[in-house]
Amino acid sequence: MYDRLRPSEADMASRKQLVEKLQRIFDSEWPAHRFIVHPFGSAVNMLCSRASDIDRCQFAIGKRHGRSCHIAHLLRKHGFRDIDLRKARARVPVVRFVDPDLHLSCDINVNNPLALHNTLFVRHYVTRHPLVAPFMLLIKYWTQRRVLNDA
Repeated sequence: MYDRLRPSEADMASRKQLVEKLQRIFDSEWPAHRFIVHPFGSAVNMLCSRASDIDRCQFAIGKRHGRSCHIAHLLRKHGFRDIDLRKARARVPVVRFVDPDLHLSCDINVNNPLALHNTLFVRHYVTRHPLVAPFMLLIKYWTQRRVLNDA
């Protein structure tokens, strides 16, 4: 079951392609600002499944363009679809969208270094024993099937 849940090499290449695409868009639109796209969450901590989105690509950006509404506008301009700002006013604002070419979902949050830290923390434990990743991925699958994972 674990092997069926894990993303294929093509899935991983598509995820990488989306991160690179976002980096190019932000570099070309706001060249004076230093944007760095950081994938984190399951995309990095080795708990990614075939059904996983690109877990919250984080942007290290300044205050002027770092607002969720600016990011949403830029995404719309570049043809991304299903842009969702319902979590834009949360403690950690999130903009959700879908890439129309790669058919990948992505969540973006801004300047949340704790997310990167937590990702590396989980990855550390996942790499300590060969049974941790399969066990955690099965738990993740179980919670997704019961709609307990996106509270």
